[in-house]
Amino acid sequence: MSFLKYRNIAGMDRQIDREEYAAYYDITHPYNSPYSNYRRANEEFNLLDRDRNGRIDYHEYADGESRKYGGYGGYDSYRGQGGHGNYRGHGGYYPGAYTRGYGSYY
Repeated sequence: MSFLKYRNIAGMDRQIDREEYAAYYDITHPYNSPYSNYRRANEEFNLLDRDRNGRIDYHEYADGESRKYGGYGGYDSYRGQGGHGNYRGHGGYYPGAYTRGYGSYY
């Protein structure tokens, strides 16, 4: 996750709207069906847009990417030890994070 990646998605206004995020999701997941990409992009956008204003600023994006890719590096109250790179138990659900598809856990 980098600021340059965020800027490439956001464009000139420095915020990501729903259409920009959907276009980014289509580019990064080219082999999924268009409906699946649309649905998952909207789900992720809703999770990233913490203040529900319809736009994602850099702080929301950085927080979401941190939770998506391994959580925070600090103390993990659930396990009682330091954070782990593969552990995603910090309150954020992302489609496909725990499952191989919708509705199954293994």
